Amino acid sequence: MVRDNSVRYVDGTTGLYFSGIAIQVASAKRAILEGNVVECVPPNPISHARSGVLEYFNNSTPSGSLIRGYDSAATTQSSELTTAVEDAYLISI
Repeated sequence: MVRDNSVRYVDGTTGLYFSGIAIQVASAKRAILEGNVVECVPPNPISHARSGVLEYFNNSTPSGSLIRGYDSAATTQSSELTTAVEDAYLISI
């Protein structure tokens, strides 16, 4: 479980030369990534590879934008529980 972490640049400094993945999970059978706040330049700051069932919930940027997990092996966005809940709510209306 990776939960309630804050990953940010020192002094809020960002630029073109800053790169890297904020949270990366590799070869996990099961994992939950929840409530993390991530400030990172790459477009997919939370990723996983060669893993089993991973669940993502409520990971965001400091401004509150939702961050979806990224499967780097399949190069696809992972499903996110917040999105699934919102979709179910909209369909029920």
